[in-house]
Amino acid sequence: MAKTQSNWISASEVGRAKFCAHALELKYSGAAVSASAEKARARGDAAHEQFNTQMRNAERDSRCFIASQVYGLNDPRTDSLRVWRDTVLMPTAAGRLFVKIYYASSPYLVHVCRRLSVVDSAMRFLLDGFRRVINVADQKEL
Repeated sequence: MAKTQSNWISASEVGRAKFCAHALELKYSGAAVSASAEKARARGDAAHEQFNTQMRNAERDSRCFIASQVYGLNDPRTDSLRVWRDTVLMPTAAGRLFVKIYYASSPYLVHVCRRLSVVDSAMRFLLDGFRRVINVADQKEL
């Protein structure tokens, strides 16, 4: 069966057009794609797939060390911080870096919280304040 040409444009093509306004025009006019453009597209596709993999992994990530210590593993306040992590931090490179550093350092802080109740109380105070700040920010976006 012969393949027929469609007038439909895929979402990926629309996304690529953001980076090259002439991409669709060139593609559908039959223009040849340069080797450097092919390499750039391959790099972009690889970065996009890496981002998708990180987001899929973040959706399954139930870690939230300090909040779990302070509030409890399945407390709604801990869950709200996980949602904030997944929706605000994980989509950005800076946010993912922050989460990576947090995961590397927070188990030590949890250990200190377990041994010193004053540190645990201080962490609860800080987390409560932080939750108020991000809740206010979330409400302003609505």
